[in-house]
Amino acid sequence: MTQQTQHTARERILNAFLESMIASYDKKPTINKVAQVAALEPEHVALYFANSDELIYEFFNEVDRNIKIEIEAQVASHHDLITIFINNMAPLLYAKRVPLHVLYTRPYIKGIWLAFIKSKYKRILLAHHQVDEQEGLALEYLIEVLTAFISVWLSQPNPEPLKAFQSRMRHLTGNNINQWL
Repeated sequence: MTQQTQHTARERILNAFLESMIASYDKKPTINKVAQVAALEPEHVALYFANSDELIYEFFNEVDRNIKIEIEAQVASHHDLITIFINNMAPLLYAKRVPLHVLYTRPYIKGIWLAFIKSKYKRILLAHHQVDEQEGLALEYLIEVLTAFISVWLSQPNPEPLKAFQSRMRHLTGNNINQWL
């Protein structure tokens, strides 16, 4: 199998996983269900993902990959986290609103997604900011607040437009949350 064929098959499987999650609010997709949606044999899906947990983790990484790269570069070169969140992260999130909506609304995956995303962005922030114990608590608060903003926004069946969300965030964070860090 060529690398292009493998990439295409992985994309097809990940797309089928998303379609399966969209189709079922409360049932986690199985490898068999994903294979059926992808029009593949379960054995073919198993060549890429041994079980649904591996598929979930890869889906998380795929959704977050470009967002993480861009945000990490911004955090490394700037210290105004709220501005980064509003101007840089929000547009990236909005572009991925369909898969993110699913991740924030499906009960079988929401908690795992939140833990994944919180730990990933905490690691990014800690890698680029020296944080003492008091600042560590402030960082925990900041991560929780921003995650809550995103969760509420993207949990809506039709999230408000990007510009409206950015305006709302500027208003809600007008007291300069950055002073906490």
